[in-house]
Amino acid sequence: MSKRDPIEEKSFAWLFSLTISLLLISTLWAMYDEVIGRRPWKHYQREFLAVADGKSQQELKAATEALAAEGYKGLRQEYDRVTKALESNPERNKKIAELERLDKELAEHIHELQLHRGEYQATVYVMEKAEGGDKSKLLHDAQGLEPCIEELSTKMATMQRRKKELRAELKEMSREREALEEKLLAYEDRLKGIQRFREALKKEKVEIKQIVNNELGVIDRCHSCHAGVATKGFEEIQQPLKTHSMVVGLPALAPGLPERGILDAHPIETFGCTPCHRGQGYATTTAQKAHGELEYVHTPLLRGKYNQATCFKCHDYEIDIPGGEVVSLGRKLFHEYGCIGCHSVGALEREDKTRYIGPTLDEIGSKVYPEWIIPWIDNPKEFRADTKMPRFFLSQEEIGNVASYLWQITQKTSEPLSVPKFEAGMVESGKNRFEKTGCLGCHKIGDRGGQFAPNLTNIGEKARYDYLVDWIADPKKHQPQGRMPSLRLGKEEAGEIAAYLTTLRTKEPGGEHANFGDPSKAEAGFALVARYGCFGCHRIKGMEDRGKIGADLSDEGVKPIERFDFALLEHEIMHKTGLENPRDEVAKARIAWLTTKLKDPRIYDTGKYKKPEDKLRMPNGGLNDQEAQALVTFVIGLTGEKVSPKFKRNLPERDKAVLDGTFLIRRYNCVGCHPFTLEKLTLADGTKVEGMTKMEEEGTLFFQLWRDYPEMGKKLGENIAVELTEVKGRVPTMGGEIVPLIIGKLEEEEGLVPEEARAFAPPFLYGEGKRVQADWLYRFVQAPIPLRPWLNVKMPTFGLTKEEANTLAKYFALLEHQEYPYERLQERERAYADARCSKDADYYMKAKHLMDSKDVNCGSCHVRGELKPSGDPSGWAPDLSLARERLRPNWIKEWLTDPQRVQVGTKMPKFPWGEFQDTFPGSAGDQVEALKDLIMSPGDLLTRAPAELAKR
Repeated sequence: MSKRDPIEEKSFAWLFSLTISLLLISTLWAMYDEVIGRRPWKHYQREFLAVADGKSQQELKAATEALAAEGYKGLRQEYDRVTKALESNPERNKKIAELERLDKELAEHIHELQLHRGEYQATVYVMEKAEGGDKSKLLHDAQGLEPCIEELSTKMATMQRRKKELRAELKEMSREREALEEKLLAYEDRLKGIQRFREALKKEKVEIKQIVNNELGVIDRCHSCHAGVATKGFEEIQQPLKTHSMVVGLPALAPGLPERGILDAHPIETFGCTPCHRGQGYATTTAQKAHGELEYVHTPLLRGKYNQATCFKCHDYEIDIPGGEVVSLGRKLFHEYGCIGCHSVGALEREDKTRYIGPTLDEIGSKVYPEWIIPWIDNPKEFRADTKMPRFFLSQEEIGNVASYLWQITQKTSEPLSVPKFEAGMVESGKNRFEKTGCLGCHKIGDRGGQFAPNLTNIGEKARYDYLVDWIADPKKHQPQGRMPSLRLGKEEAGEIAAYLTTLRTKEPGGEHANFGDPSKAEAGFALVARYGCFGCHRIKGMEDRGKIGADLSDEGVKPIERFDFALLEHEIMHKTGLENPRDEVAKARIAWLTTKLKDPRIYDTGKYKKPEDKLRMPNGGLNDQEAQALVTFVIGLTGEKVSPKFKRNLPERDKAVLDGTFLIRRYNCVGCHPFTLEKLTLADGTKVEGMTKMEEEGTLFFQLWRDYPEMGKKLGENIAVELTEVKGRVPTMGGEIVPLIIGKLEEEEGLVPEEARAFAPPFLYGEGKRVQADWLYRFVQAPIPLRPWLNVKMPTFGLTKEEANTLAKYFALLEHQEYPYERLQERERAYADARCSKDADYYMKAKHLMDSKDVNCGSCHVRGELKPSGDPSGWAPDLSLARERLRPNWIKEWLTDPQRVQVGTKMPKFPWGEFQDTFPGSAGDQVEALKDLIMSPGDLLTRAPAELAKR
């Protein structure tokens, strides 16, 4: 028998078994990875459905039990009782019957009026075509129809007014029932809402959720994992099932509507997620890939407050973005710290027009003491801790060269100043004038005053007396583009203030200083000023047309991380950030680079050999952590991306006008003197109230309401006491920083109580657009006139351009939904006055007698041209002779009818209109109308003294 082949005798069973096992394992692993491992969203969706089902089941049980509880039953019984009492109320039924009768009569009058108008129009048409005698006859016929039409129109207008009154009265009578009905519906609607939610939950499928928007370039599947992102009620559970933050908090679309949430304004089915949050919205296999936290992804997920960065690309016109407080602060600081003077940002066109945040340097030689210049350039914050002027990396020799250049260009341009001689006796009166004129609204001395303009604490060590006098008297003479307004002071008054300011110092001005007259030093200084871009913030003669020296930051937020030079510090910075490589998480690395650069701008030169002229030029602004974070947030939001106008916030004309006006009132610091808005509180139970804080002591807030709050049982003007622990949110009034300073000074020095002292502070401008005429305001902001002559604080002259004045007039008018720019005020016209007098020849004289009567006596408080009230000026009211050109007629009527509803806390009394029949017969409305007409009337009747009228 032949031998078997040894190869055939060898067994491969173990190898086949191993291969089959590996194939089986890899097949099972591939199936697991495909069905489960690469689809984590399935687990999250199932988990959310389970959580939602359990939560809604508990809520359904609670809502069902609530309907069977005593609380609901009691409400239902009370509702039935109130309804029965209301329906059996004879007074209510009488009003309903009258309303029905008026509806029927109005319908008949409308039909009758249509017939008469048809006949009238036909007659007029034939008359216009006729000739000779027929024309005269037809004209007579047409004129014969006019009284009937006018009578019917007047009768119908009266009936419409009565209908409106009846409806208001019926609504007031039904208020209790409506409040009970609202509470009952809340119970029932809660149950129905839960039932609808559970029905929808049953139809939900575990599947990829996808949003596609080609116009935005969006393919987002984020909510495949973030299953509860758009469902309210899951704010307390963990990600990725958690409800999106800021469910509410955005302004309502219209008065009376509830606040909106982020997703109400940015529907997820339209916008998706990545336009705001960034990341790779189409990735679903792992969270890391979906978040874009991978190498070479330039737009990974933004986390925390940095997520606000993307708001700017769609809301680039807005100053304060609701929900975007950090990026809004960053934008503001980018302008205030002068970043825009060196760096271009395409979307900051408005700010770029006002990029000169520092003073002109053409007059520095006549303005400051030479000894002050070198320490200031060396370290500005040593002299003024809150200055925005950054510290440059200059040697003492370079500082001397810069100072020499600036000093020498000054000597070539400056002229001698003519000012009153300094006398020690001027200081005390200057201090008093400084504090009472309103300077502390912008400037700070010590711990008192505003922070808008330079801190004057040690100004006596810096500025010369003669320059200060000339500057205070006429700031625009020295800086035409500056924001310092004119207070219309004479040289003597300006000299007093300047004398006081020169005493604000801790040491005498003087000491050693370099010789600034060397031309070679000035030449070297010129090169340094050009290199460091001082002309970006300061106007410097001869450098007005130079370009910005810094990098264009228009797309800094998407610049590849490889273009950020970490120099020799990459390992150190990455270690602090928790990364191995900048490309691992681009967002973290980009934020780390920018934050480090802002806090220490020359840090990336560390360890490198560079010539002085090659070193980094960006100066150190001395930013704190909050400021650095805000600026970084703003910068990483700069992508250069052009978003379709369809998806940007296209502001209506009114909103745009309000934003333009807001920019100006902040640019010129109108808010330093005037309060503009009401204070807002959010209480522990969620109630939101508006008003003004009257007093705050021992943990209690005494708050005056400026609205009716029937749900609280409180009316406009009432005060509420709220424990500070119960206040969950507080938005202060915008502006009025100087008001408490003036009140405090008058309390301390003159013994006035706060309510009396408030009369000497700048007026509250809430509702100003409803109060004043736009054309008057346009003229007033350009050339202010005294409205309250007893005030020490002055409305300054800002030197506004016509465009700026128009912007402010438009802002105030449209903010209060008034007509702009074309508004006709017929009460000011002679034809209107003639029409009034044709019905009653003594109409205006009767109104004048009413105004001067002992019961009303407007002249006891109001200035009227040359006629001044008696008594202390603190009790005087504004000049009525200016009201015709200044006030809106409708506002005058509202004010006369009920002053407290217009301005809570005003000293203007509410008169019992309708009672003065001996002086002016007529209803309350007739008397108010007559006074309004008198105030708005042409001629000088308003300003005549009663004695003068008696003689006539």
